[in-house]
Amino acid sequence: ITKKQWSIAINGSLSLLLYLLFINKLLNINKIATIYIFIIPFIVASLALMFGNWSQHLFVDPKQPDTGYGCTINCVNHFENQLTFNDGYHIVHHLVSRLHWSEMPYHFMNNLDKYAQQDALCFINLGFFEIGVLAMLQKWDILANSVIKWDKLGGIIELKMKL
Repeated sequence: ITKKQWSIAINGSLSLLLYLLFINKLLNINKIATIYIFIIPFIVASLALMFGNWSQHLFVDPKQPDTGYGCTINCVNHFENQLTFNDGYHIVHHLVSRLHWSEMPYHFMNNLDKYAQQDALCFINLGFFEIGVLAMLQKWDILANSVIKWDKLGGIIELKMKL
């Protein structure tokens, strides 16, 4: 609404209203089934998506919060990337949002020098959910041991060898 995109606001509001009317109707037909089939999955999926998004943007660099390098993190060399269309290359997504997901690892590897220059926060062998849980549990040592250290050229070489 602040950007005066009224059609999007109206469309979203109407969609929510229709969904709630639909759920209300289903509750009147079969309360138990509606709760288990629609309401619980909606709540669980919403919370999982919110937690994942929070985890992706957990460590905002106060020196450069408006850049793709400073507002999010990368999770490389983690199995989740194979299951989530390379979602772990989240900095790449913020830098080149229209890049096809299959090209994200190549873009990352071809631009390691830029990531080093920008001191981008990248983790090896940790996924977003693990990072979020570790941060909530204040396991900073585990997180720190998984960060790529760009301050030395060795960090870039070490990353290439691990990948």
